[in-house]
Amino acid sequence: MTALAGAGPFAGMSIAELGIRLRSGATTAHEMAENALAAADSFNPELNCYVTIDHDGALSAAAQADRELASGLDRGPLHGIPVGVKDLIDTAGLRTTRGSRHFDRHVPTADAAVVVALRQAGAVIVGKTHTHQFAYGPTGDVAHTGPARNPHDPSRMTGGSSSGSGAAVAAGLVPAAVGTDTGGSVRIPAALCGVVGLRPSQGAVPTDGVFPLSATLDTVGPLAATVADTAVLWSILAGQPVDPVPVAGLRVGVVRADVVDRVVQSQASALARARAALLADGFVLKDVEVPEMADWARCYLDIIGPEARALH
Repeated sequence: MTALAGAGPFAGMSIAELGIRLRSGATTAHEMAENALAAADSFNPELNCYVTIDHDGALSAAAQADRELASGLDRGPLHGIPVGVKDLIDTAGLRTTRGSRHFDRHVPTADAAVVVALRQAGAVIVGKTHTHQFAYGPTGDVAHTGPARNPHDPSRMTGGSSSGSGAAVAAGLVPAAVGTDTGGSVRIPAALCGVVGLRPSQGAVPTDGVFPLSATLDTVGPLAATVADTAVLWSILAGQPVDPVPVAGLRVGVVRADVVDRVVQSQASALARARAALLADGFVLKDVEVPEMADWARCYLDIIGPEARALH
């Protein structure tokens, strides 16, 4: 299988750069949507990162974004930018399967709160991205449409459950995508696909209209190619500005625990490089002992298991 990481039209293009091109007239929202849809059609048969590609909806939203810019209405950094939305999140009039054959023909009548925020920000939703069935799995290979595949090596898994969002961003099919995270479902595919993913603080982003797994632990989070782009998407989802802070002297806690000490050498080396880079940029690093981390897996299972069972 051919590696497809960065094969799409948005590889190496930040949201800010796309915005400059859009507002300068070098491109249009309609052209970006066409590129995103063409890339989805071309690469999805191999990656399986989309469950539904919304050609009509994306082109209509892009045309509206162009009309608004021409009339002087600029909705901000996501105006006209193509994004993917996890197939666990309701989109009015657009199929939302939740990774399950049971909901294969389910079409919501209302948008989830985060989708409302995306549309109000002028984002163009290209389609619904693959999810591990009901978001209950870290691998991204159990769904009614089959497994999502990693753009770096399509023979390998993406991680889950926000499998399609991680793969679509890593392949450059969209600049950013939305996922959900209960016990790692944004962070795992971000790590395995080589993109940036954030699990927001509990309650920072509304989960209304998102099919639940564990009401106590569910969150909605952004995935993008860079920290800056992830911050832009988080700001829209959370409805809060991202305030820049001076880096010099900023304190970063480095977790010390048994589970961290047992990671493979490649992960330990990556952490060491990250620590060196942070120190070089003026951050202040401090080791933080967290001995109770060994007990957290049991606590997590004691919460998610009964809540998922009660739901299903």
